[in-house]
Amino acid sequence: TNTASYLKKSDCFFGVLEPRPATLSTKASLKLIFAERFGSASIPEACSNIALTSTTTTTGGTTASPVSKTTRTTGVITAGHTPEGGFLTSLRPLGSLKSKVYGFLLKINLQFERWPVGNDTGSVKSVTRIKDGGILLNDMVTQYPAAVTTNTEGTNEEIYLVTLASAFSNENDYFTSNGGGSGNKDYRPDLTTGGGVDYPQYGKSFNIVLEKIIKRDNEEMEYERRDIELYGGAVEEGGIGITLKRSWGQVFSLDNLDFASSSSSSSRMLNDNDGVTFHNTFLRVADLKYIPYTDVSSTSTPGSSSKDDVLILAGTTNGVGEAFGGSHKGQKKTHSIRKTHGFVTKLTPSGEILQSTPIHVNGESVSIKGLCYGTAYSGTGGNTKMAVDLFVVGETTGKLDANMEEYDLTTNGIDVQSKHAFISKIDLSTMNIQWTRQFGTVGGNDAIGYGCAVSTVNHIVYLTGNIAINANINFNTGGSDSLKILQEDYRTSDGRIRTNPAGGNDVFVAILDTENGETNVVRQFGTSEHDSVAKGDPIAVDLEGNGILLGNTRGSLVRWRGDG
Repeated sequence: TNTASYLKKSDCFFGVLEPRPATLSTKASLKLIFAERFGSASIPEACSNIALTSTTTTTGGTTASPVSKTTRTTGVITAGHTPEGGFLTSLRPLGSLKSKVYGFLLKINLQFERWPVGNDTGSVKSVTRIKDGGILLNDMVTQYPAAVTTNTEGTNEEIYLVTLASAFSNENDYFTSNGGGSGNKDYRPDLTTGGGVDYPQYGKSFNIVLEKIIKRDNEEMEYERRDIELYGGAVEEGGIGITLKRSWGQVFSLDNLDFASSSSSSSRMLNDNDGVTFHNTFLRVADLKYIPYTDVSSTSTPGSSSKDDVLILAGTTNGVGEAFGGSHKGQKKTHSIRKTHGFVTKLTPSGEILQSTPIHVNGESVSIKGLCYGTAYSGTGGNTKMAVDLFVVGETTGKLDANMEEYDLTTNGIDVQSKHAFISKIDLSTMNIQWTRQFGTVGGNDAIGYGCAVSTVNHIVYLTGNIAINANINFNTGGSDSLKILQEDYRTSDGRIRTNPAGGNDVFVAILDTENGETNVVRQFGTSEHDSVAKGDPIAVDLEGNGILLGNTRGSLVRWRGDG
């Protein structure tokens, strides 16, 4: 064993997995065909987001080997953060200010070579990292990249990044007590953000910064290189240079409302745009998606459609603002502990706000943790791609589901309503909520939705999340008689689901009809230890509509059990 490969601080890594289909002699499997880590040995880096850019494919053989091979080049974008001395911080421009927490984007280009075998396309024979670059983010004192998305259908690489940004370097008061203690079940040793995480380590009074990132041209990079040679500095770090730049940036801040506070006026703080905020403001990002959107209700020509791609930003706040659901009923202007609400905001690819929808319950909290959408093809030859379904998931202590009875709102035994997982479908044209489904647990422990994925072909949406320790699901089926109860689950006489806990924190997966929200399948599973889904995009679907789940376990949820 090479002990030098074990680090005292976290690094980032990325890998490529190739699915191998089953044969007569082998089982279906995933093979790791490429893996690499990056960062510094003594400073922690945390990578929390990944996205793909456009892919190019070429075919052709050689004189010596006329059999045609396929070469595919794919760009991979990773986003993360680090303190001073960490990844890419040596490339900070001369004269610029240091940050407490830096953000960064890394662009990795991978080249795959595949040779055909008989009538099959064959497996990947080689993976080569051909060119790297990135950008260091240090405009604010503290910045956490929370979500990254790309337009994979454009002719130019278009990267969109949303960051939680703060003008403060203080350690978050809530981090140690609620999220940062190693004994806490939700502690993240890699300190990643995204997925609606509540407690970043540093900063407060956060703003959201939305940016479009593009490639720098060669002339610009050459000018900078000559400048550095003249005045000093670093052109590259570990072979990686600054090859990306901002095309534009938008700062979205909460309105400067008069928050009542039991603290003295000395608790008042100034944020980066000199607006007055208080320590009890809350703003988090769940996800950002670039959606290739065809509006079939175009009014320019009756019966026609228009191509209007959009960005969808989802998150949670206890404040108000144009980008955060606007001002809505139930949000009092002054409140000592303002309840949180979710927001789903539609923007143009240039960052202009088109519409923002709040998801809220008067007097109760709502928090959005994830976002997903489905696409379909229409038009002549099925060549028009359009988004058809948009969903958000999360948690609430109130009643969002119109089909839910008041007595289904469970408490934790001391008359405090527990958290209920929910999923809401939103019309992408109007941004109106079409339906919501939610559920809690029988004993009043928390249930939280963290992710979703849509299979448009099968007209289903997967909802996944966590169930608190030793609790079982209390799920209103929405009137469906075709509900499939998986092993060890059962239905009550009034049509509600009951599931058996495995012990510790469990994982749940529910499958719902995208049209009406009826529940088709529900499953709760885990081990005697704590099990959880990943906090950012924990589930995906393949072309056949099968769900692929990502998560963590402290037990034997996934282990080798032999051939029997």
